[in-house]
Amino acid sequence: MFASIEPSGLHFETNMNEEEWLLWKAKFKKIATETLGFKVGEIEEGEVGYEIEWIKKS
Repeated sequence: MFASIEPSGLHFETNMNEEEWLLWKAKFKKIATETLGFKVGEIEEGEVGYEIEWIKKS
């Protein structure tokens, strides 16, 4: 796996089959969201907008 920071956000390249990649990506977004306190996702897929969406921690 290779990762870099681009102006638009994180960029990942990997050599995984599609199913493994989709599972890994979903897990990464979940952990990043919980850790950072705001929703982590892809604008292109409609998961997030351009404004930070803070999550409520209980």
